[in-house]
Amino acid sequence: MFELPYARRARRRPVEMPCELISTDWDEPIHHQLLDISQFGIWVRSSFPHPIGDIVVASFPLPDGDEATEFAEVTRVVRPSPGARRGMALELVGMSKHERYQLGRRLRRLPATQTSHFSFRRLAQSIC
Repeated sequence: MFELPYARRARRRPVEMPCELISTDWDEPIHHQLLDISQFGIWVRSSFPHPIGDIVVASFPLPDGDEATEFAEVTRVVRPSPGARRGMALELVGMSKHERYQLGRRLRRLPATQTSHFSFRRLAQSIC
């Protein structure tokens, strides 16, 4: 049996912009760097990432000049190591379908990363 390649729910948009995270572990918002964004989540550079499952509040600018403030759950952590893209993946939680759709529309103005999306053509070529 063959295994299907990983397909993302949405295209990631590479960015470099400020992001503030609020947590029950910190007394005040902590400044981070947002490195990519999609309508489902963000990647934040952090030397001290939270444990997987923690909930934080993320505040970051949008391409049209507005600011988003959303609850986010830590879903992946990469600890500092040589060559690693240290930080944490945060899934934006608590958004309605309409809010997620609107965020996706706003992000379309940004260039997307090249990701390996599922392709039936590639699958057929690998089998034959």
